[in-house]
Amino acid sequence: METSTDPALIERLAVGFVMALRREGIDVPVGCSLTFFEALGVIGISQRENIYWAGRSALIQHPGHIEAFDSVFAEYW
Repeated sequence: METSTDPALIERLAVGFVMALRREGIDVPVGCSLTFFEALGVIGISQRENIYWAGRSALIQHPGHIEAFDSVFAEYW
């Protein structure tokens, strides 16, 4: 896993992940996407578990989407 905290890299990864979630039918509001991006800017992208919980808490609005989130996360990260 990349250890960079480069904002451009984090933005690219965050946007790509949100797009992957949307392709799976998960509605991710723009504000939630920004929250996820900001969280990654603070925690970095070196620890997969931290990315998981930042994404799950910021991007998932309905418990029924957790399984799809987990699947996309496993493929993307």
